[in-house]
Amino acid sequence: MLTISKFPILLLLASAAAAFGVSDRLATSDSVTPGGLHTFVVTNTSNAVLTGMTIRNDDYDATGKRTAWGIRFFDSLLNSDADKLAPGQSHTFDMNSRGKTDLRVDAAIFADGYAEGDPDAIQYLWDLRKWLAIGYQEVFEDFDTKVPDPNDWAAAIAALTQIKDSRSGPPTGHGAQWHSVSNAYDTVIGNIRDNPKVAPQKMVETLRKQMEPRIKAIQSQIRPSQVQP
Repeated sequence: MLTISKFPILLLLASAAAAFGVSDRLATSDSVTPGGLHTFVVTNTSNAVLTGMTIRNDDYDATGKRTAWGIRFFDSLLNSDADKLAPGQSHTFDMNSRGKTDLRVDAAIFADGYAEGDPDAIQYLWDLRKWLAIGYQEVFEDFDTKVPDPNDWAAAIAALTQIKDSRSGPPTGHGAQWHSVSNAYDTVIGNIRDNPKVAPQKMVETLRKQMEPRIKAIQSQIRPSQVQP
């Protein structure tokens, strides 16, 4: 079974800049479980499919001081094809936040090219998609040209890991390029590592066929033309 490396929840420091919320095409509600954890429900109230969004939480202490904030990715082109909302559809997020917490959609992109939210967050989500497609193309090319023996399990892992590690870390700012390209390498390396009885070349070909539609979908996506801050 193939495993796609998902974009993680980013837990960030309280010194980060504030973000904007969205409202025109989405309805949201926040509730607290008996255990004290927040749940966040997002409903697509538009006539277009929501193809991706980021959920942001700002956590505060008893004095009202923000202590931390985080971002959760829900995107059909980054993670799973199931990470999208058809018109009228809802999704419930089980958050890790307790106490006083501000939850909101930070960026939302729809299939018709409309996007709303924090302009920087929208751009980051768009850039993550773009660089993920490039990342898969690069790792497949590296496997074809730089792995000495495509049927040697250990050699394939070592070669691709060395290539990935030779890349510099994330630059100042969002680092969308680094995060997405690293994600693509992690997916390929992880599937080879977790399936030692399958020849790496066969595993990579299977991954290539599986990711080809996603790469094409990313390349053909409509760039957001209506952005509401």
